[in-house]
Amino acid sequence: MRASERGIALVITLLTISLFSALGLGLALSSSAARMADHNHEDATVTLNAAESALNLAVRDLAAITEWSQALDGTIRGSLVDGAPSGLRTLHAGETIDLTALTHELTCGRSTGCTDADRSAQTVDRPWGPNNPQWRAFLHAPLSLSTPRRHHDPYVIVWLGDDGRETDGNPGIDGGGVEGQGRHVIRARAEAFGPKGARRSIDAELARVCQATEAGEVCRPGIRVQSWRLGSAVP
Repeated sequence: MRASERGIALVITLLTISLFSALGLGLALSSSAARMADHNHEDATVTLNAAESALNLAVRDLAAITEWSQALDGTIRGSLVDGAPSGLRTLHAGETIDLTALTHELTCGRSTGCTDADRSAQTVDRPWGPNNPQWRAFLHAPLSLSTPRRHHDPYVIVWLGDDGRETDGNPGIDGGGVEGQGRHVIRARAEAFGPKGARRSIDAELARVCQATEAGEVCRPGIRVQSWRLGSAVP
């Protein structure tokens, strides 16, 4: 074989090796991306399930509380708590959340400086003025879930707030309007925090059915979920 032919053969061999190397790298990257997408989807699903489980737990706890004003003003808290409803919590891989800041953001739209005037201000999202819900963390702790690939326990928080249709001007009391609007109705926001910033939330309106009798007000057992919707997803 002449030198020129050997050179052409060498070039073809190198090109063939480069082609197969590129194909192999592409397949490896595609497989890695697919696994990452699967893991992210599983993390998102687990985090959403955790938020729903936390909401169900809050519903169970609220069913055992006779007067919901005690939950709205913080006198009674849920069965799953990990200390005071404020301050920093360390999550996965050193990530942290600030319960105080999150509660302020939910209550008046910013993480600090949430004054009484801010809480009562009328906005597009909070149009009820002095009857705006002033959210309190009712449940807050890591939540253990049985999953096929569990490397962490999502951190969950359930906040409770008064129904804005009330007209008593006191969001710490389950009072009601002139015709009883908002009485025995409470708002809940359940939020779960997973790995790599996964975060899912659920907003719900909870109610119990009660009626006045000669012996006083009588409420039926259980709680009715009047509305339920997913909050915005944070990847």
